[in-house]
Amino acid sequence: ADGVFAVSNGVKDSLLTFGVSPSKVRVVYNPVPLREVEEMALQPPSLQMRVDVCRVVTMGRLIDLKDHDTLIRAFAKARATVNACLYIIGDGPNRQALERLTHVLQVGDAVRFLGWQSNPFALLKQADVFVLSSRFEGFGNVLVEAMACGLPVVSSDCPGGPREILKGGECGVLVGVGDVDGFAHAITTLLCKPEVRAEYARKGKERAREFDVPLIAEEYLAALRGV
Repeated sequence: ADGVFAVSNGVKDSLLTFGVSPSKVRVVYNPVPLREVEEMALQPPSLQMRVDVCRVVTMGRLIDLKDHDTLIRAFAKARATVNACLYIIGDGPNRQALERLTHVLQVGDAVRFLGWQSNPFALLKQADVFVLSSRFEGFGNVLVEAMACGLPVVSSDCPGGPREILKGGECGVLVGVGDVDGFAHAITTLLCKPEVRAEYARKGKERAREFDVPLIAEEYLAALRGV
């Protein structure tokens, strides 16, 4: 190829290990249609989240790569300190095993599996904290979508885009991959400290604007001219 686009520097690094010439690779982040996300977030949700507890939400396929096991274990630890409910948006082959895990950890009554949702953003809008526990992400669109909905985010510091999206932890909390205690601490801190939660939400929403479609489209055009 004359040119290769990578959706993050993490993906670029992976390409280089396969022998792709550095001079051919250009990093252009994934675009997120912010206006559409914000409009959908204001529509009536498919269900009302509980208002008597703190609400933690995640979104993604229920597969090993997303490491929902770590999130559920962390949530169980956090729930010992704060009254909360975990909402899991998405479906996949690991659903039954994850449901069993919630009962083993005695949090089955506080974890809701919502399956695939045609409009997840109206659900995100109701939550207090968004968590992504992936082992790897090429980019991590869900982080930008959650930030656009006004949520503070906690993400694994996995290979790929999350660290870049969150500007090294400035716009969200980064936790080591598989670090149950780290995720539990981050979730507890954000739920128990409204001022910290609000500050991350503000910074996250500002950061999300940098991934809007018109801006990323210009970057693609500039990169194509370079090729």
